[in-house]
Amino acid sequence: MEHTTYTSDDDMIKDCRERDRGCQYLKYLKRVGLANDLYSKAGSLVEVLDVAHVFPKGAFPWMRHDSWNVVLLNRYTHSMIDQGKHPSTGKPITPLQREVFWFGVFQASMSRAEAFDRLTYLTNLSKQRSSTHGKSED
Repeated sequence: MEHTTYTSDDDMIKDCRERDRGCQYLKYLKRVGLANDLYSKAGSLVEVLDVAHVFPKGAFPWMRHDSWNVVLLNRYTHSMIDQGKHPSTGKPITPLQREVFWFGVFQASMSRAEAFDRLTYLTNLSKQRSSTHGKSED
């Protein structure tokens, strides 16, 4: 999977929609035989697709346009993750459970090794910049 840093939201959204071609979480659930549960919880929101940020753009603005930080999700799943809840259970999730969620989402379109590399890259980028982001240089 090609890695790109975009200069605009429009290009990023267009490319993410072309790359993912559907909700990546739903693809993962179909592969493991659990998609019916999401359909019953999400209702019509499962058909609405959003470009979601793995590391939220508000808390991690330097990662906003990183192609590896965006994934196509259905509106219900995107909303639940943004609220800190697991879309399958509706229960609050820990940071570790959130990482496991994204690892599963990534595996919808890539190997386990590629998914691990992508998550590791994003985690390292978030830590690297968050320690210096917002500090003024004297």
